[in-house]
Amino acid sequence: MELSASNLGCTIDGLSLFAGVSFNLSPGQGILLRGANGSGKSTLLRMLCGLRWPDAGEVRWGQQVIRHVRAEFQASLAYLGHKDGIKDDLTALENLLFGNFHQGVDSTSVMQALNEMELGATADTLGRQLSAGQRRRLALIRVLLSKTRLWLLDEPFTALDSVSCSRLEAHIRQHLQNGGMLVLTSHQQHGLDDLGLKEIHLSHG
Repeated sequence: MELSASNLGCTIDGLSLFAGVSFNLSPGQGILLRGANGSGKSTLLRMLCGLRWPDAGEVRWGQQVIRHVRAEFQASLAYLGHKDGIKDDLTALENLLFGNFHQGVDSTSVMQALNEMELGATADTLGRQLSAGQRRRLALIRVLLSKTRLWLLDEPFTALDSVSCSRLEAHIRQHLQNGGMLVLTSHQQHGLDDLGLKEIHLSHG
């Protein structure tokens, strides 16, 4: 299955944020979105996962426009936005079990993932009691536990320490090696330069 975009455009308050964005993304490939703050990187990611419809152009999953196969498409992706999506009244363990229940994830695999990201001690800690870095790692684990083919990650390295960054890079490599697909934004340095990620530079349309 391939993700493709054709001449995507976004207009806000009568002004063009970006225009003419096109690409094809096949299994095993990744895209890095670049651009200044306000150029529309996060908005484009939201378009790609069906949370915002484009003002011009279309996004396709395989041969189908995503709005026509929305349920099937969204079941095939994992999205990490600026907001971590952690529920304050659930523990770290409960957040992951709740967030991945449809993937058949069990408590054993969740605990293994928590330990790997050095969050094992927080398993019974409520979301509201976690630090910003811990919440971000927890949100990333939710993506890593998913069995989806497409990862859409908005600034995934934000609030992570160097060890967590290295672990995330390793998971991204494995995801692509397994035939997964990736679109991410990042203004930080990372160790993914050798993966040959396609780059899309956004500028105001």
